[in-house]
Amino acid sequence: GIDWWRYYNVKKCVYTRVFPFHKKRMELENLTKELLVVIKILENFALKWKAMPTLGFTHFQPAQLTTVGKRACLWLQDMIWDLRNFERCIYDRKCTGELDSDNFMRKVNIDVASTLSSFASSCHKTATDIRLLVNIKELNVTELRNK
Repeated sequence: GIDWWRYYNVKKCVYTRVFPFHKKRMELENLTKELLVVIKILENFALKWKAMPTLGFTHFQPAQLTTVGKRACLWLQDMIWDLRNFERCIYDRKCTGELDSDNFMRKVNIDVASTLSSFASSCHKTATDIRLLVNIKELNVTELRNK
């Protein structure tokens, strides 16, 4: 079997030692730029589909009447929250500089991982909702691919 403790320590060393502090900040800045593009696309999508009725779903069971635009606004709200988290994370990196204590690096890693995890959760929710809308024929897949 796998020696999980050794595996954890190897992964920790790779992330904290090989992936330098300033590169984490640069990657967060790149993600922030891309997220701004996604937010603009979602904004346009929400406006276009604001009057299209659909059913809300809970565990793929019809729940309540809503609109595709309203659902898109919920995705947009999540993405804006993630944008705020990315900007805070970047700002914190700029304020603290490149401190190199193990405890500080652990906190930085936890903070970055938490921010990325929250963003991944938003992406998963958005993708799942779009998949459900396409499945019930509320949205056309070819139109979404053109975005």
